[in-house]
Amino acid sequence: MSAPASLDLWMANQSVLRSNLPQEIQEALLRCEKEVRDIYALSTFVAAMSDPTVYHTMYGPNRFNVTGTLKTWSIIDDLPKINVPTLLTNGATDEASDSCVSPYFKLIPRVKWVDFAKSSHMAHFEEPEKFYSVLGSFLIDDD
Repeated sequence: MSAPASLDLWMANQSVLRSNLPQEIQEALLRCEKEVRDIYALSTFVAAMSDPTVYHTMYGPNRFNVTGTLKTWSIIDDLPKINVPTLLTNGATDEASDSCVSPYFKLIPRVKWVDFAKSSHMAHFEEPEKFYSVLGSFLIDDD
Protein backbone atom coordinates (compact mmCIF):
# COMPACT_ATOMS: atom_id res chain seq x y z
CA MET A 1 0.00 0.00 0.00
CA SER A 2 1.81 3.05 -1.35
CA ALA A 3 5.26 1.70 -0.52
CA PRO A 4 8.33 2.15 -2.69
CA ALA A 5 10.20 -0.93 -3.86
CA SER A 6 13.51 0.80 -3.16
CA LEU A 7 14.78 4.01 -1.60
CA ASP A 8 16.58 4.86 -4.85
CA LEU A 9 13.22 4.87 -6.67
CA TRP A 10 11.64 6.82 -3.82
CA MET A 11 14.34 9.48 -3.81
CA ALA A 12 14.27 9.86 -7.61
CA ASN A 13 10.50 10.29 -7.49
CA GLN A 14 10.69 12.80 -4.63
CA SER A 15 13.05 14.90 -6.74
CA VAL A 16 10.54 14.92 -9.59
CA LEU A 17 7.64 15.80 -7.30
CA ARG A 18 9.67 18.46 -5.55
CA SER A 19 10.68 20.08 -8.85
CA ASN A 20 6.99 20.54 -9.64
CA LEU A 21 6.27 22.46 -6.43
CA PRO A 22 5.94 26.25 -6.51
CA GLN A 23 9.31 27.99 -6.28
CA GLU A 24 8.61 29.46 -2.82
CA ILE A 25 7.90 25.98 -1.42
CA GLN A 26 11.10 24.61 -2.97
CA GLU A 27 13.03 27.49 -1.37
CA ALA A 28 11.44 26.80 2.03
CA LEU A 29 12.44 23.15 1.79
CA LEU A 30 16.02 24.11 0.92
CA ARG A 31 16.15 26.51 3.89
CA CYS A 32 14.96 23.77 6.24
CA GLU A 33 17.54 21.35 4.90
CA LYS A 34 20.35 23.87 5.28
CA GLU A 35 19.26 24.50 8.86
CA VAL A 36 19.14 20.71 9.38
CA ARG A 37 15.52 20.98 10.39
CA ASP A 38 13.20 18.13 9.74
CA ILE A 39 10.97 18.74 6.72
CA TYR A 40 8.08 17.19 8.61
CA ALA A 41 8.17 20.04 11.10
CA LEU A 42 6.18 21.79 8.32
CA SER A 43 3.39 19.21 8.31
CA THR A 44 0.85 17.32 10.35
CA PHE A 45 3.51 14.78 11.32
CA VAL A 46 4.65 17.01 14.20
CA ALA A 47 3.03 14.78 16.84
CA ALA A 48 4.66 11.66 15.42
CA MET A 49 7.99 13.44 15.46
CA SER A 50 7.91 14.26 19.19
CA ASP A 51 10.70 11.68 19.55
CA PRO A 52 12.40 11.42 16.14
CA THR A 53 15.13 8.98 17.20
CA VAL A 54 13.92 6.06 15.09
CA TYR A 55 13.00 8.24 12.12
CA HIS A 56 16.38 9.96 12.12
CA THR A 57 18.19 6.63 12.45
CA MET A 58 16.28 5.19 9.51
CA TYR A 59 16.06 8.23 7.21
CA GLY A 60 18.24 11.01 8.55
CA PRO A 61 16.98 14.56 9.07
CA ASN A 62 14.58 14.43 6.09
CA ARG A 63 13.27 12.20 3.31
CA PHE A 64 14.74 14.22 0.45
CA ASN A 65 18.33 13.39 1.32
CA VAL A 66 18.34 10.01 3.02
CA THR A 67 21.45 9.45 5.11
CA GLY A 68 20.15 6.85 7.56
CA THR A 69 20.18 3.07 7.58
CA LEU A 70 17.50 2.88 4.85
CA LYS A 71 19.66 4.74 2.34
CA THR A 72 20.39 1.62 0.28
CA TRP A 73 17.23 -0.34 1.14
CA SER A 74 15.57 -2.25 -1.68
CA ILE A 75 13.28 -5.23 -1.93
CA ILE A 76 13.44 -5.49 -5.71
CA ASP A 77 15.70 -8.57 -5.81
CA ASP A 78 13.36 -10.47 -3.48
CA LEU A 79 10.07 -9.65 -5.22
CA PRO A 80 10.06 -12.74 -7.50
CA LYS A 81 10.14 -14.89 -4.34
CA ILE A 82 6.67 -13.68 -3.32
CA ASN A 83 4.41 -16.49 -4.47
CA VAL A 84 1.09 -15.57 -2.92
CA PRO A 85 -1.67 -13.38 -4.31
CA THR A 86 -0.59 -9.80 -3.67
CA LEU A 87 -2.64 -6.60 -3.76
CA LEU A 88 -0.67 -3.53 -4.82
CA THR A 89 -2.24 -0.11 -4.34
CA ASN A 90 -1.30 3.51 -4.72
CA GLY A 91 -3.03 6.78 -5.45
CA ALA A 92 -3.01 8.85 -8.62
CA THR A 93 -1.28 11.71 -6.79
CA ASP A 94 0.67 9.49 -4.40
CA GLU A 95 4.20 10.35 -3.36
CA ALA A 96 4.75 6.64 -3.93
CA SER A 97 4.04 7.12 -7.63
CA ASP A 98 3.78 4.42 -10.27
CA SER A 99 7.53 4.55 -10.84
CA CYS A 100 8.10 3.68 -7.16
CA VAL A 101 5.72 0.75 -7.05
CA SER A 102 5.98 -0.68 -10.59
CA PRO A 103 8.68 -3.24 -9.65
CA TYR A 104 6.09 -4.99 -7.48
CA PHE A 105 3.80 -5.34 -10.49
CA LYS A 106 6.57 -6.42 -12.83
CA LEU A 107 8.25 -8.93 -10.52
CA ILE A 108 5.63 -10.48 -8.22
CA PRO A 109 4.09 -13.40 -10.12
CA ARG A 110 0.55 -13.10 -8.71
CA VAL A 111 -0.11 -9.39 -8.26
CA LYS A 112 -3.13 -7.19 -8.79
CA TRP A 113 -2.47 -3.43 -9.01
CA VAL A 114 -5.23 -0.95 -8.21
CA ASP A 115 -4.63 2.78 -8.63
CA PHE A 116 -6.99 5.05 -6.69
CA ALA A 117 -7.81 7.98 -8.97
CA LYS A 118 -8.96 10.33 -6.21
CA SER A 119 -6.26 9.54 -3.67
CA SER A 120 -2.79 10.54 -2.72
CA HIS A 121 -0.89 8.44 -0.16
CA MET A 122 -3.75 7.08 1.98
CA ALA A 123 -6.53 5.67 -0.17
CA HIS A 124 -8.07 3.93 2.84
CA PHE A 125 -8.92 7.42 4.19
CA GLU A 126 -9.40 9.28 0.91
CA GLU A 127 -11.55 6.72 -0.91
CA PRO A 128 -12.58 4.36 1.89
CA GLU A 129 -15.64 2.88 0.18
CA LYS A 130 -13.70 1.94 -2.96
CA PHE A 131 -10.62 0.90 -1.00
CA TYR A 132 -12.47 -1.52 1.27
CA SER A 133 -14.50 -2.87 -1.64
CA VAL A 134 -11.28 -3.61 -3.55
CA LEU A 135 -9.72 -5.14 -0.46
CA GLY A 136 -12.74 -7.28 0.31
CA SER A 137 -12.97 -8.54 -3.27
CA PHE A 138 -9.27 -9.34 -3.25
CA LEU A 139 -9.52 -11.29 0.00
CA ILE A 140 -12.43 -13.45 -1.14
CA ASP A 141 -11.20 -13.98 -4.72
CA ASP A 142 -10.07 -17.56 -5.39
CA ASP A 143 -7.51 -16.66 -8.07
